[in-house]
Amino acid sequence: RCGVCFGDGESCRDEYELTTVFGDPHYVTLDKSVFSFDGTCDYVYIRDCLYGEFEIQVRNRNVTNAGVVTYAVAMTAPGMPVVELQFGGSVIVGGELNTRLPLILRDGTTVQKTLQGTTIVSMSSGIEVEYTEQAILSAWVPARYGDRVCGLAGNNDNQTANDFTTSTGVVVASPYRFSYSWAVVNATSAPSQLISTTE
Repeated sequence: RCGVCFGDGESCRDEYELTTVFGDPHYVTLDKSVFSFDGTCDYVYIRDCLYGEFEIQVRNRNVTNAGVVTYAVAMTAPGMPVVELQFGGSVIVGGELNTRLPLILRDGTTVQKTLQGTTIVSMSSGIEVEYTEQAILSAWVPARYGDRVCGLAGNNDNQTANDFTTSTGVVVASPYRFSYSWAVVNATSAPSQLISTTE
């Protein structure tokens, strides 16, 4: 095993790609495309579309005078209960409000809150999600997932031309057609059911 004391301290570190959602929501994909979309539904933000190892959803609502925000982010993986981080700092685990943090789930996922109010979820898959009380969402996805991922965060293949790939696999020019294709019918987050759209 690598390490700081008996290794070079770097060789075991995963390379990560960052994706962000902020404001009224503005999205920065894994391949660094930027778009805005103010739909008020639940959407697949990032999913492992090849093996189903994880799914992260955003829940966009018009909850402030400033307009639509990412009201909540929910995530799940096999063996992990749904973890939902909500606007204002609430943490829901397996459908129940959790006020005792830090928390370690059975699959090794950790949930903790910083002194500044940012909630951090480190999933056992290596994905790290940060959600601030100001509704700023950041997710670090290990590069090993490559183009296995899909959703509003794109597919992480270093090609911005195909970032707007819909849930049916069609590349479109419109961020609205792209985003609406990732809408989730239910509000439970696991597994998601996609709204059928006409391409």
